[in-house]
Amino acid sequence: MAARSDSPVKFTLPGAPVIAAELDRASGQPFQHTHSLYWSVSTSSIRGVVEKVRTALAELAGEILARVSPDQEELPKEAVDQAVTFIITGERARVDVTSSQATGKATIVQLSEESVMGDNFSNVSGSTIVNRSLVANSLNHLQQAGSAESAEALRELADVIEESGSREAAECLDNLNEELAKDAPRKAVLRAMWERILVILPYVANSAAIATGIGNLVN
Repeated sequence: MAARSDSPVKFTLPGAPVIAAELDRASGQPFQHTHSLYWSVSTSSIRGVVEKVRTALAELAGEILARVSPDQEELPKEAVDQAVTFIITGERARVDVTSSQATGKATIVQLSEESVMGDNFSNVSGSTIVNRSLVANSLNHLQQAGSAESAEALRELADVIEESGSREAAECLDNLNEELAKDAPRKAVLRAMWERILVILPYVANSAAIATGIGNLVN
């Protein structure tokens, strides 16, 4: 349906025959007969839905990859459940599962639902704080790698996200910077976080410098 370009897609309403009969009865016109009822939806709207689903799948894959180690042959159920909860249901509370090598028992640590990013902040409510330490660390890595364009783009992106006040975008930036800090950053995770930021703040793509610099970083 999204690939069609000739005309809008017509979706039939649930209970359309009953609704049509009631419309004809209420009209007071004895010869009126409604033969079909439908929603007319443009293909661009359907394409938008497809893109959202595609982005959610990419985020889900990235979130799962971020929660497992490369040497694991099977995906832990806990990691998949947490990723699904975080991406699909929209529950943004951060839940970390840690295990003790001594006892082998897992400990679930429930963090605040407030998405506060920073070095060490407490009693911060309704605020979005870009973790400048993580940003600085990423900038140093990129500068050392000779990626000055990407470094400048990341710095500008951090400023835009902080000005937007979007907690979700700040969280994605946090995840992106944490992945960049690794010896071998996974492109799938970086790309998923970048695409999510574009969904949350689509106007970021209007900045050619940011789009090009981050694009080079994640592709």
